[in-house]
Amino acid sequence: MFSDAYCVVLYSAYDGVFRWYDTEERMWGFLHGLVGLPRITRDRVIRLGDYGGKMMVVWDQFGYPRSRYKEIWCAEIALERRHDDVSENEIWGKVEWFHRLLKIKINTYYQIEKVLSTTV
Repeated sequence: MFSDAYCVVLYSAYDGVFRWYDTEERMWGFLHGLVGLPRITRDRVIRLGDYGGKMMVVWDQFGYPRSRYKEIWCAEIALERRHDDVSENEIWGKVEWFHRLLKIKINTYYQIEKVLSTTV
């Protein structure tokens, strides 16, 4: 069964934060939580996708300083809508796991196009 209540989540490359859009209220908010997620600098390539109702985040980053490699990372984030008397609607993200998927040489051409998932 699917709910009519949903939100859109995006990563703002301008200020380096995750934001969500409430389609009913027609307003943007910050995605709270994300404890344990490595800092993703705003100059990185980042893509978001649906992963069984959770959010999948894929991004690239340089290895250690002076490294000749870039790394492709992935995280699974569970989203939860919270309501209370003090605040309005909020979306919280809980990092379920993250790890490096791939290590490639810096001079290798690549491009992260889309994040797709499948269930079997």
